[in-house]
Order: sequence, then C-alpha cells, then structure tokens
Amino acid sequence: MTIPFLCPECGARHDPELSGGLCPACALADALEPEDADASDAPPGLFAGHDLIEEIARGGMGIVYRARQHHPGRDVALKYLPGL
Repeated sequence: MTIPFLCPECGARHDPELSGGLCPACALADALEPEDADASDAPPGLFAGHDLIEEIARGGMGIVYRARQHHPGRDVALKYLPGL
C-alpha cells in the first residue's frame, strides 16, 4: 500500500515528482502569480515543462492558457481548473 502525498498548499493528493512538490493546480497558480508589479508584459510563467505565454480564455470552469511545451517543442493549450 502506498502512502498518498499531500499538497502543502491545499492538501490534495498528488504525485510530487510531476510539479515540484505542489499539486498541479497549486503549482500552476504559483507559476501564474506575478513576481513583481512591473512585469505586466512578461509571460505568465513556467509550469511542468511548459512556458506559459498568454491567457486565451476565461470562463465558469477555468482559464485556458497558450503555452509552449518544451519537449517535443510545440504550442499547446493548458486549462487551469481552480479548486481542483
């Protein structure tokens, strides 16, 4: 029997090797937090092998970002679902 890993931010069960210790939702939220107020034109951040480029859409279920996947080097869409 394996012991589940819990996110230190929200307590969700997860695999800590995938997102640096935090659950995917908290890691993405952390990556999207601006580091300083003067960086408004900078890309949103990095997340699990992706460069977050810009917000594409926002709705009742979450936020969709355009991102560049490092390997195999392609543009993708990442959907952030708050609260999961």
